[in-house]
Amino acid sequence: MISSWGRAGDFARAHSAFSALLADTACGGADTPAVNAYVDACVRCGEMARAQQILAETTSGRSAALAAAGRARALPAPNARTYTILIVGL
Repeated sequence: MISSWGRAGDFARAHSAFSALLADTACGGADTPAVNAYVDACVRCGEMARAQQILAETTSGRSAALAAAGRARALPAPNARTYTILIVGL
């Protein structure tokens, strides 16, 4: 769903779907493909600052620290696809 909303240019719905995924305790949070879909949606919808913020959270350890404190789920580490999406968006 995140990818579909991003391709449709509907960032609000892509963000809502990603937020719901992060909040879903049954599925365990976002995996790398889900984060990549969200970063791609950000880029497609002109939300480069948000895409860069997600990248910063996945690489800085902030996400893991929040998860350890019980305030959020840790986001997975970025992969080559994550960086490719961001580069293409520039």
